[in-house]
Amino acid sequence: MYYDVPVNELTYQDRLDALRATKLQQTQEKQRVIGSMDHDDWALILPPPSKRKIVQAISGSGVLINDCLIEGINMITNHPNGGFYGPKACGENFRRLLDAHPPYVDPNCSLAGAVMANFTSYRGPAGIQISTTLSCTPIRKIPAFPRHRRRSTVLI
Repeated sequence: MYYDVPVNELTYQDRLDALRATKLQQTQEKQRVIGSMDHDDWALILPPPSKRKIVQAISGSGVLINDCLIEGINMITNHPNGGFYGPKACGENFRRLLDAHPPYVDPNCSLAGAVMANFTSYRGPAGIQISTTLSCTPIRKIPAFPRHRRRSTVLI
């Protein structure tokens, strides 16, 4: 038995408008939850409110930022500083992130899924939470390359 069901087809413009509205809403939510960002917007969406953990972190450029993690992921450390390093530890911990990652599907989008966390945000020593009084001490001094061994480059 077949039924005639009316279907309202979206035009390309309808779909673009819907995708833009969704992205705008997600960006505004990030600004409300994490705060303003003096860096590039990450192409991720926030996890559901029940799974959010807001922390302070040091970005890849060394700037103190607010970040949102997925609550309840316990990364395994392999270093005395509390971080994890190397392909085995990174692979195992990345699996933990994927297992805990909530599913996301936008019916207007051609891609299923969305990223809700930066894996590198979990890699810092002792998780990602830091104090606002951060000091960095070099482990060892690196000698400067001897001046007489340097090459000069001439652009023509």
